[in-house]
Amino acid sequence: MNPIAKLKLLALSPPALHVGVWQISSHPLEAKAQHSDVLDTHQSSWAVTTVKSAKVTVQRGLSLRHLLHLSLNLGDDHQVANPAPHPSINPTWKPEPLSIQESAISLTLFLPDHHFCTFQMPCMPQWGPQDIEAESRLEAARLMGRPMEDVSLDFQVHGLPEGTMLATVMACESALVQAAMAMFEKLGFKLNSLSSHSNLQAYALGWKVAPEFLNSMVHGKVATC
Repeated sequence: MNPIAKLKLLALSPPALHVGVWQISSHPLEAKAQHSDVLDTHQSSWAVTTVKSAKVTVQRGLSLRHLLHLSLNLGDDHQVANPAPHPSINPTWKPEPLSIQESAISLTLFLPDHHFCTFQMPCMPQWGPQDIEAESRLEAARLMGRPMEDVSLDFQVHGLPEGTMLATVMACESALVQAAMAMFEKLGFKLNSLSSHSNLQAYALGWKVAPEFLNSMVHGKVATC
């Protein structure tokens, strides 16, 4: 992630609110389309989830700016399990400026899995974090057919019962990360992390929410606590 090294940007203190932005669908793009086209807020269907103290809200629709505005102005005790679709947005409608302290929220963008290259890689016992990242970047560049400087990645290392280590790596093109950051900057937000739909379970557990419940909220199925 040039200029950012990894997909996750860890906050210095625990956020008060976790915001997940999920790209549910987008229109087919031409072969030469730019990453900014993939993230066009007017060409996609979105779901925005908020998690605060294990309470979840969700808004779904076509205008990401409007969904963020709605989500971040819901009352603390207002939980939405299956909200009615929002009517067509007037193109001249302008929400109030969204001014939220960056430390108050942690914003994660979830994109469909095809945007990412994920793989597992064995680690040598003598490797430190920098060695693991370097080897992961080399393998990701090979699998993606891209120069190493064009690859952004994040990894987690797991210890195996036999004493060896295994790295789980998620990588994408740095241009995608830059386009995502630029999109949220235009909306008045700072992107904290970028992940794939298939990583829902890990984030749900980190947010202290049942993965099945969060999945039902994101994909529009009726769910109850």
